[in-house]
Amino acid sequence: MKKIFLILFVKIPLIILLLATTIGSSFYLFSPIYNFEEPSPFAGSKIYNPYGAIDSTQWKRANFHAHHRMWGGVTNGGCSEEELLKAYNGLNYDFIGISNYQHMTDYNKGTEFYLPVYEHGWGIAKFHQLVFGAEKVTWKEYPFFMGLSEKQNILNHVHEGADLIVFNHPRFTRGLKKEDMRYLTGYNMIEAVSGMASSADLWDEALSSGHASFIVANDDSHNINKLYQLARNVTFVNVNSTKYTDLVDALKRGSTYGLKVPNFGDGDWNIKKAQNDSLPRPLEIAFTNDTLRIQLDQKADSIRVIGQGGNAKLVAKDTAYIEYVMQPEDTYIRTEARFANGVDMYFNPLFRYTGDQPLATQVLAHYSFVKTLLYSFVWLLAILLQLFLLYKVIAFPINSKRR
Repeated sequence: MKKIFLILFVKIPLIILLLATTIGSSFYLFSPIYNFEEPSPFAGSKIYNPYGAIDSTQWKRANFHAHHRMWGGVTNGGCSEEELLKAYNGLNYDFIGISNYQHMTDYNKGTEFYLPVYEHGWGIAKFHQLVFGAEKVTWKEYPFFMGLSEKQNILNHVHEGADLIVFNHPRFTRGLKKEDMRYLTGYNMIEAVSGMASSADLWDEALSSGHASFIVANDDSHNINKLYQLARNVTFVNVNSTKYTDLVDALKRGSTYGLKVPNFGDGDWNIKKAQNDSLPRPLEIAFTNDTLRIQLDQKADSIRVIGQGGNAKLVAKDTAYIEYVMQPEDTYIRTEARFANGVDMYFNPLFRYTGDQPLATQVLAHYSFVKTLLYSFVWLLAILLQLFLLYKVIAFPINSKRR
């Protein structure tokens, strides 16, 4: 009996554990290691305005990050696709992104309204991205920890063949350092507010390092039958149609703003709907003669203009309108508004640039052959050690008799 116990609860679990760690370790073999150069903040006499071509009558409501039951219930999802769509349609969403882990929905497939998006990432680090427009799902991943080079390599992989990449819930990512945001490139947008985390400070770190990135606010809902997960983080996109191609163009331009919304109604659908129908919105976002002007349809408790280093450049109280003259030392400015009912509003940055490509990506990561070789050698030794231990465990005789 003791022998059976030792086999079932000691030997077999050890074999499974060593097999899993050996296979997981193999993902790190030959993984590229980079040298990162220091980033350059935004600079130049030109200023990029993501709201330069908007039509204030064409704001459309969106959520691009929502899950339903998938993969036999292994992943976190507690509702059906039909329930998810019904809930968001009931709140008059124009764009509903069904972004299950490593899977693209068939909803609307074959039409110009098909929204091909999935959430990439299955490792324990929870380094996740929304991938728009890929022809197929990318399974490249690191199952255990992820350093700066691993994160950059993942961004490089998911970016290939995709229309757009969103850096999901940075604050929720295990092991992500604030300084990582200075160096990571290869994404277009940041989920600065979501159901998992608020990451506006990490967004500012990226912006202060000269990385052009725009906001999306997503529920990251996993069961919309729990109403507190629904319509809590909303993206508004300025676009004149619901065609996918038009949507992507607007997202790339940064013609969005985000809202963080309280749990209106505390489970009462009618109250939630009524409050969501009357969310604050901008009447005007204009930038002329180095002056930013924002007019809201409701008075805010406070409106802040934020610049380099996440520092407040202007704070206005109890107003629906602000003006701010962009100063020579301002590399970028973005605006936040807070309302008495608990709603927070986030606008995209205006930033300096030179040349004719304001959204050009800095190339900071440079492949190091020597570091990659040394890194792979260490992982090879780790794999050989695990195989040796696996052999010893398998070969170890279990005898329950005492001598």
